[in-house]
Amino acid sequence: MFDQSRIYYFLIGLFLVIQTSSSHKISSIKNVGAFCANDTTRGDPNFNPIDVSQPQLINKVENGTLYQVGSGEDQIWLIHVYGNTGYDFGYAYGTLLRDQIHKVLPR
Repeated sequence: MFDQSRIYYFLIGLFLVIQTSSSHKISSIKNVGAFCANDTTRGDPNFNPIDVSQPQLINKVENGTLYQVGSGEDQIWLIHVYGNTGYDFGYAYGTLLRDQIHKVLPR
């Protein structure tokens, strides 16, 4: 009914699951979801300054807008896409970020 390769794959998978789950040693109940073993309940505070400048409109298409946020070397793209289908989202995303996509994935 079962061939040997399926049994071997099942046993290897079972071994990996057991190894992975047993390798997380948790000394307390705190932060179990992330497998953290530290005793901080809230984490380290973030003292980075918050940028309150207005986003700069770069481009606008039918189903989306592209903004640039930040100043100096701390600039990122903020893209807002909308539509009824995934095609609408993807088309707006590709149209707005055409130049950046060509830099990363040249033909």
